[in-house]
Amino acid sequence: MSKIAIGIVLIPEQKASEKIVALNSQLEDHSIALNMASAIPHITLAMAHVRHVDLSIIQAELSKWKASHIFTVVSVSSHLSRSGKNLLWLDVSLNKELRVLHLKAMKIRRRYHVKGAIARSLQTESLSPNDLVYVEGFEHYAFDRYTPHVTLGYGKLDEEVLPFSFEAEVKLGQLGEHCTLAKLL
Repeated sequence: MSKIAIGIVLIPEQKASEKIVALNSQLEDHSIALNMASAIPHITLAMAHVRHVDLSIIQAELSKWKASHIFTVVSVSSHLSRSGKNLLWLDVSLNKELRVLHLKAMKIRRRYHVKGAIARSLQTESLSPNDLVYVEGFEHYAFDRYTPHVTLGYGKLDEEVLPFSFEAEVKLGQLGEHCTLAKLL
């Protein structure tokens, strides 16, 4: 059975995505190098390992959702990763609309998630074991623990990031290294 690691995500509009990529490029550590082609800035609603044959069904379900939504980045947060690096992300306000989207995405995960993560389901060859564990155990970070964010990368920013709002669209993508969004499906 062929599987793929997917993210049901929100993709920020072009201007906001460019701002996020620019912030990422200021970080001294480029192990997460956001761009619009192979490490696409996003807000994760749910992650799962699914069978390739279920992709069209999932895509059809997502196509019924409202096309565009407005969200607000409220702050920059960080924590020390297991590797000892400072991981930065943009906190996104968890409004009612975002909570509903997350719960709908988690219903899809519960219906289609296939347990037993496999490395080839991710887009890249250089995977961290944490990537596989994170996708497999995503429910641990969901529901009441869900903290919507856009991962920036490792390091620190020299500038203050003021709150900003942006439109975003629901999309389905294949996950890659560091659970970035490697490509849209």
